Amino acid sequence: MLPVFNSSQLKAWDQFTILNEPIKSIDLMERASDCFVKWMAATFDQTKPVLIFCGNGNNGGDGLAIARKLVHLKYTVNVFCCHISLNDSTDFQINLERLMQSGFDNFLTIQSLDQFLSNNKPGILIDALLGYGVNRPVSDNLIHVLSLYNGVNAIKISIDIPSGLFIDQMSSSPCIWADYTFTFQCPKLSQLIADTGIYCGTLIIGDIGLDQDFLLSHFTDCNYIVLEDVKNIYKKRNPFAFKNQFGHCLVIGGSFEMCGATILSAEAAMRAGAGLVSVSTLEENRNLVIARLPEVQYVKPLGITFSKYQSVLIGPGMGHSKESQMLVEKILKMQISNLVIDADGLNIIAQNNLHELIPVNSILTPHIGEFDRLFGKSENGFERLEKARTMAVKYSVYIILKGKYTAICTPENEVYFNSTGNAGLAKAGSGDVLSGILCSFLSQSYSYKNACLLGVYLHGLSADLCVDKMAQEVMTATDVISNLSPAFKFLNE
Repeated sequence: MLPVFNSSQLKAWDQFTILNEPIKSIDLMERASDCFVKWMAATFDQTKPVLIFCGNGNNGGDGLAIARKLVHLKYTVNVFCCHISLNDSTDFQINLERLMQSGFDNFLTIQSLDQFLSNNKPGILIDALLGYGVNRPVSDNLIHVLSLYNGVNAIKISIDIPSGLFIDQMSSSPCIWADYTFTFQCPKLSQLIADTGIYCGTLIIGDIGLDQDFLLSHFTDCNYIVLEDVKNIYKKRNPFAFKNQFGHCLVIGGSFEMCGATILSAEAAMRAGAGLVSVSTLEENRNLVIARLPEVQYVKPLGITFSKYQSVLIGPGMGHSKESQMLVEKILKMQISNLVIDADGLNIIAQNNLHELIPVNSILTPHIGEFDRLFGKSENGFERLEKARTMAVKYSVYIILKGKYTAICTPENEVYFNSTGNAGLAKAGSGDVLSGILCSFLSQSYSYKNACLLGVYLHGLSADLCVDKMAQEVMTATDVISNLSPAFKFLNE
């Protein structure tokens, strides 16, 4: 896991590394700039002129060190230094002197910046104006600089965090709009929330070797899931296993108009490894289900023997009929274990105020609209995340709040942000696939939390493998299911 620390924790991590490695702060800055330049050189060639906007704090010091290293690699570089605070930081001063001693003199002033931008077309802008420590609105003079930066038609890269963006709350003034944000060591909360993450573009996380012993004594309840975490969770198949060892899933849903949602969930449950999958839907949908999925068993909606199943999913394509509402309430009152609630299952709970009936350890999978119907509207993504955490604890459930960086909120008040997935998932049926995968992992005896972590990561990974073959606009939920196989193979490597 990568921690998602607040500003004071990040500063403490830097200081811990400086004291315990030991390493000077200026040398840690060299390490950070090396990490960035290695990525940039591998991503953009020297044909694009570079203009670096530097503040006079440590973020600007990073920018000056980057300038020196890019010049050494034969990039054409200009630097604009903006004195944001009254005093230059020590590391800024050291890197400014080093840059000047190298013979570099392509510095721009605020007076010459406008003319330079009028006469030149930089291919890449690098934002090293402000770091993650900003917690107040920027000044009017800096707003002008941010406006100039945003107005240039170029590739825009922010160092650590787009300038003007707060690290863990909504920003109250203009921000840089980045195409890429190269952040050091671990993601920051505002990069993972839709309202503010939109400013970051593509997020790149660079490991600068901060001392890992710091994590032994400094706890955070927010973490970012990476591949190694999921590989440690994933259980490879015993070659002597048989189907009953991988559980029996029951998928309940599918109104006459939306039978496809139930089919997608059931197929995803099968493809994710469940030993058996049954589908309970309207009688008129039976032939359609069996024709598409001959491997599944059909179960009539009335008289279901729930004890036969290791996990149950309710909601995909269920609709809001009186019969559906009665069925959801009945299932909730039975207090079934290993329950996943999605789509119309969630909407029926919201509509009928059935929150108190949700069984402990159930997995709820709302998108933003469903979440707001369940628990009330939020002003922004930060407030919504806090509400999700509160509700997960209050009802002792797992809430998977779906988005670019899907957040898994646990009954222990932990949050795990997913690192896989792309905008191709913003299409009908994607959530049905995820709920089927989760139900499958519960049937295979994964713990509730591990089923969530593995399910969300694998679902996103399958979508990422799709874009190796097709555009995000073309992707369908069926494509995501088709790529579960290479996703599992990826975990087995």
